[in-house]
Amino acid sequence: MKAQKYSAIADDLRRRILSGDLPANAALPSNEDLAAQHHVARGTVRRALEDLQREGLIYGRTTAGMFVRDRQRYRLELTGNDLAGYSPTFPRLTDRLLAAISGPDRPLSQTLHVGVLVPPLGVAARLETGDEAVVLRHRVMYAGNDKISIANGYFPAEVAEGTSLEVSTLIEDGDLAVLERRGTPAEDLVDEVFVRPATAGESVEMGWTTGQPILGQMCTAHDSDGRPLGCWVALLPGERFILAATRRRDTQDGADIRAVS
Repeated sequence: MKAQKYSAIADDLRRRILSGDLPANAALPSNEDLAAQHHVARGTVRRALEDLQREGLIYGRTTAGMFVRDRQRYRLELTGNDLAGYSPTFPRLTDRLLAAISGPDRPLSQTLHVGVLVPPLGVAARLETGDEAVVLRHRVMYAGNDKISIANGYFPAEVAEGTSLEVSTLIEDGDLAVLERRGTPAEDLVDEVFVRPATAGESVEMGWTTGQPILGQMCTAHDSDGRPLGCWVALLPGERFILAATRRRDTQDGADIRAVS
């Protein structure tokens, strides 16, 4: 009987969410109110909410209760340039996804912290720095008031030394332009796109649910001699995006980004 009761609560809330009666970011009734409405114990309500969290329909805010997750998704059509081309001015995949999720009423902004640390093992391997410290440019990206992305740039100390990469100031024309001015332009970028669960630390910083799928892109730049110049790692909520590619005999440049249900 108890299993039927929590399933009935989950079914009712699921129906209201999927129908739009409870829209994105709407607050759910409190556990106490749901328990009173359905004549059950609060433990039964918690079991129902746990099911909806696992389905990705709701999320919790510390001390603020449960909210409906924004399920709007964005489709990015990949083309030949996305898959093979490179120029210093061509935006990275995650840059274009950020542009898709923002808008006139949700302008992009960012905070920046610059420090020195030993990078994660994967970054250290790509920069070939071993256990040496590197310069980290840690950015948190916002669309309006919402945190939407972590964007980290890692640079070997000898590359960043004496440049604006060491300074806690936003670089208007981008990190790659700094490398150009330094006289060590990037000859290529190695792109790696991955999906993994959010870590506990990322969840605390961004308000993501621990274990939530995160879409990431790692880009490693090399000079003409193949030496690593920098490594960028960008992370976004993975369930928000669809990546698609149409293979044709004649590939066209450009991309089409649009919202999909």
